[in-house]
Amino acid sequence: MLRITLVILFLTTSFIVYAQEQSVASESLIVENAENSAEPENTAPEQPPVKQFSGEGSLGWISSKGNTNNDSLNADLKAVLRSGRWLHSFAITAKKVKEEDVVTAERYLFTEKSDLAISEMTYAFESLRYDDDRFDGFEYQTSATIGIGWHLINVDTQHLNLELGAGYRRSELTATAEENSETISRLAQHYDVKLGDTTQLYQDLLIESGNLNTTSEFTAGLKLKINSKLALKLSYNVKHNSDPAPDNESTDRTTTINLVFGF
Repeated sequence: MLRITLVILFLTTSFIVYAQEQSVASESLIVENAENSAEPENTAPEQPPVKQFSGEGSLGWISSKGNTNNDSLNADLKAVLRSGRWLHSFAITAKKVKEEDVVTAERYLFTEKSDLAISEMTYAFESLRYDDDRFDGFEYQTSATIGIGWHLINVDTQHLNLELGAGYRRSELTATAEENSETISRLAQHYDVKLGDTTQLYQDLLIESGNLNTTSEFTAGLKLKINSKLALKLSYNVKHNSDPAPDNESTDRTTTINLVFGF
């Protein structure tokens, strides 16, 4: 829990520092415009970039009592901030499954990513990731990467992005507390398409590969809009480690049905 708290504190602090920097920049621009107010009227002052904030949260829970006692909870929270050429995104995901009062699956995932537009098609990015899966044999896996991305399709109803990068990963084995560090390459892909006003299909792929282990994660889903704020989401996730910890499976599969609320 200490690591989780530190990660949350880091992400929150980064977001606050960024917001403060943007506020200072806006105040400086206002002062500069005031000083230049004596210039001819046909010289329009430069306007600060428009900021757009959006996000969504989702929650899914299943409980069965009787011959079998099972409880399942999964939730996630995502936020996106657009400001000029920058796009900042944050996400927190939690999953917990209990069978006969025994926890059989538990995972907490934290991600942060910032994109800087270079052109209409190309952008640079940095990405931070912290994965705490209590049942994959690792105490934690964390990575930091940078790279280049491309908007291969970018229209109102359809998006396809591809990213290539490199970085650093650190992990710790649960059984032995052995810590490993390695350089990694990163491949990521995102696709979504709208099928009418209420239906959206989406798919994500992430591969981080190093000399010690290659982790890959694939997610596909269907999102059905209920109204302007609520939606129903069906998702299928596959997570794979090429070199799992001893006595652990290399692949985990998860299917979820969540209620999504936008803000």
